[in-house]
Amino acid sequence: MRALCSSLLQLIKNVILIAVFAYPITFIIQLLVGNSLFSSYNLLLIHYVQHYGSWLILFTATLIIAHSNENQIALMEKIRENHYLLEVQRWAATSFISPTHLYYLFSPPTAVTSDQKSNAYDPFYIKVVNDFRDRVYSHIIPSRTIPLRKPNMIQIIGKPMTTYLFKHILNIVLVISVIIFWNIPYLSSWYNLILFFIIYPTLKMTDFIIAFCYIQPTSVYKKIENQFHTTEPYISWNQLDSNSDFGQTILFSWKADSDKRQRDHNQLHSLSQHKIDYNSPGISCYPYPEKEHSYFESKENSYSNFNEIIAMPVISNHKNNVIPFTKRNKKI
Repeated sequence: MRALCSSLLQLIKNVILIAVFAYPITFIIQLLVGNSLFSSYNLLLIHYVQHYGSWLILFTATLIIAHSNENQIALMEKIRENHYLLEVQRWAATSFISPTHLYYLFSPPTAVTSDQKSNAYDPFYIKVVNDFRDRVYSHIIPSRTIPLRKPNMIQIIGKPMTTYLFKHILNIVLVISVIIFWNIPYLSSWYNLILFFIIYPTLKMTDFIIAFCYIQPTSVYKKIENQFHTTEPYISWNQLDSNSDFGQTILFSWKADSDKRQRDHNQLHSLSQHKIDYNSPGISCYPYPEKEHSYFESKENSYSNFNEIIAMPVISNHKNNVIPFTKRNKKI
């Protein structure tokens, strides 16, 4: 869709440029040769502008709106975050981690777009890790033994986006009512102008539908079942210690994500890929707070044993080349 809109916009741009450049050329030819080429061309332009100018403006404006995917990206991110937060909340009163939360820790989510910059600095996984850090060693007495019901589509969409959809539906109804009530003739300039106020909200609603279908928030349930071989694994927070199998998997996934984000950061800033300094703002904090403290205060850790101990060093200009925990730039 985006590629088609780009092609059509480029075609319109080329046609307009040809029409503009042809204007002085035909004038010069008529002046030199003495024919009526410029006069005929001028009348032709006036005819097309009068009869089709409003349609061209309407069509171009529609393509520009459809070409921009920023709204779709924002909707995708919001839908994914809404679903994640609802899943965390429904398990919050239990002694178990949300399966959706655990799935994202095992399989770090990437940005909803494929461009390198978005994937290098996408904040969603950072939030997932921060939520884990805030809860993993908290001694909370559970008030429920089972989670709340799964969120429905309306809850996942959220009140702001529901209002957003309703507003555009109302706009379409109002514009159609105006056309019918005032009996505005088809193909008139007023009709073309009013038609834009139907196309615009329709495209915005289409953005939402595309975003929802692309994200498919409930599809994460199927992924959880495939990974854990059960629809809702009941895994307690006590099982997620850094020395457990679950903890090691979380750390392994975190390390892989940190490596990738740092490589993307280096490429975006034309930095060396041979010696990697882990200083990208897109890297999340170490998942286990107390292990991070002991790790960053150690003088013996370096990138040479990074794979062995999993934890990630932060390089500085200190003599021991490791920033103490109390002097880290990243806030914990």
